[in-house]
Amino acid sequence: MQYKSCSHVFHFIMCLLTGFLWTIIWLACAVSVSRHNRRVDASQRNEQLELLRRIANGQEAEQLIKQIKGN
Repeated sequence: MQYKSCSHVFHFIMCLLTGFLWTIIWLACAVSVSRHNRRVDASQRNEQLELLRRIANGQEAEQLIKQIKGN
């Protein structure tokens, strides 16, 4: 997963053109993007923690040593 963004300039212009009726859509977009990016952050933290656990258990180190010795 990767981060998403909300084009605030676009949404501001749309608000001006629609007499600020577009604000509801802008708010929904901003909330959706924020939730998605929080999930991405949590997923990345979980991946990092899993890697650290495997390193602490020696699993990753053994694989790297085998790769180095093999070359």
